[in-house]
Amino acid sequence: MTVNTYVDDSQRLLVYRYIGRIEMDEVINAASTIAARADRNIEYRSLLVFDRTVALSELGPDELARIKQELVEKYAKAGIRRSAGAIMVDGSMDARIIMPLWKALFDSDPAEDVDYKLFTNPEAALAWLDARETEPLTEMFAPLDGRDRKSPEQAG
Repeated sequence: MTVNTYVDDSQRLLVYRYIGRIEMDEVINAASTIAARADRNIEYRSLLVFDRTVALSELGPDELARIKQELVEKYAKAGIRRSAGAIMVDGSMDARIIMPLWKALFDSDPAEDVDYKLFTNPEAALAWLDARETEPLTEMFAPLDGRDRKSPEQAG
């Protein structure tokens, strides 16, 4: 349904927000968007935010492996380096089941040095990434906190 993206160069963050039923092509297209916007001179950290409504039933181990391959290739071509990733899941059973598999794909690959951790709290995820909450990041977390806000694109 929707994958929103946001690049915060000042905090070295690549942010993805997943809402509704997510398909593999949407995730790959979002990675292309991030790759086009990111600065190749910055080592980033990733923040993956899963809305309560996210449905990932279309993504099994084979699809996750393909997404990882595409993401790694797109990031390498764009010169993007990442050291860590926070996976923020709250209320989506699909995300709670699928995201440990995503983490395991990276943990088992010696060529990929991205340290992913799972969180259920936005403040803890940001603290681990050594990031502060800004208006665009606050928008990425809505409606995780139940507040009604404008979309990330409107936040700027």
